[in-house]
Amino acid sequence: HSLNVVLGTNETTLEKYGLLVLCGGFAPQPSNDVWVSEDGIQWYLVGYAPWSGRGYHATAYFEDRLYIMGGSPLSNDVWAGQINKTFGK
Repeated sequence: HSLNVVLGTNETTLEKYGLLVLCGGFAPQPSNDVWVSEDGIQWYLVGYAPWSGRGYHATAYFEDRLYIMGGSPLSNDVWAGQINKTFGK
């Protein structure tokens, strides 16, 4: 799994909110699940991303978009998406 801290920058995303975003990994098979938490204790399953299941991938949050890059099984693709504050509550 990869864990990112997402800080809001405007009303369309996460104004005044911060989220932890956990995505992908092996459980024990490659996964494409996406989880979010405001406090690191209570987690919400957002759903399954359109990218194929993977682990050992890289993630980055840049200009209100979360990027998923590479991973195993061998993958050289890059996916980008937005995380908003209506995350499955």
